[in-house]
Amino acid sequence: MKASTSRDIAWPADEVWRIAGRFNGLPEISSMTAASELFKGGGGEVRKLTPKGSTGYLLERLLHYDDAGRVFHYVIEEVINVEGMAYGVGYKGTLHIKDDVPGTSCVYTYSAEFEPLEGVTEAQGQEAVESFVQDCIDGVCRLLGLADRS
Repeated sequence: MKASTSRDIAWPADEVWRIAGRFNGLPEISSMTAASELFKGGGGEVRKLTPKGSTGYLLERLLHYDDAGRVFHYVIEEVINVEGMAYGVGYKGTLHIKDDVPGTSCVYTYSAEFEPLEGVTEAQGQEAVESFVQDCIDGVCRLLGLADRS
């Protein structure tokens, strides 16, 4: 299935990208992520994410990173002992920060392609993606010193 969500942020795209576009920066912006460790492996960057309240982890490989275009793509390659997820291995995520009004506002767009795990409906999968994106946007706004502007 595919899921996509966009939010307008009243802040310049370059500033939002500076925070949101760090592949290893999830613990700073996401209240769901306790730790992230970045390492090279298999021809590219891999991050090991530890969700809050979990002893498990996810391994996510960076597939493409374009700083000038403010976009990156990644895939979940491994999930070890992480409970309560709506999706797993093979999940592909894309973050893209686009100008709305250059120098003034931007559009934070996140899309995902995945198969919901057994027992998870498509609606629950979409809700999980939406929740993750909103959490990240709230974190970016917090780091920019903004009240929630999503």
